[in-house]
Amino acid sequence: MSDANKQAGNSALGRALQPMIWFLLVASTLAGATSLAMELVI
Repeated sequence: MSDANKQAGNSALGRALQPMIWFLLVASTLAGATSLAMELVI
């Protein structure tokens, strides 16, 4: 089990996906906060 996890973590796909997921998470949070702020301002 741990070997499979190690392989998945070291694979190029795993390394490429992790930052993308974090970026999407942060981007969606920022977009939500921005739209909320715009609604409050306008």
